[in-house]
Amino acid sequence: MSSNDGVFDLMGLTRLYDAVSEPDGVALDVLEALIAEMSESEVSITDLDACRQGRKPWKKLRDEVVPVSHLMRAESTQGGSPNLQEYT
Repeated sequence: MSSNDGVFDLMGLTRLYDAVSEPDGVALDVLEALIAEMSESEVSITDLDACRQGRKPWKKLRDEVVPVSHLMRAESTQGGSPNLQEYT
């Protein structure tokens, strides 16, 4: 996912968006792995500020991807096996 040795940037964000936009959806474990990789990577101050402020292209991550991952996790604890496709 990272494009530059542990640095998560716009290229990494684009790859994350591509992965979660697959026609067949994305499984919860894959989505959580993608988010974890991003979370554990270095992000520039400019990109971090843009994410915190909900500016494009980070807005989708903040407003859609992360909240849906939380919803999927909550549903999976109730015995479901959610897939992102179910929420699109």
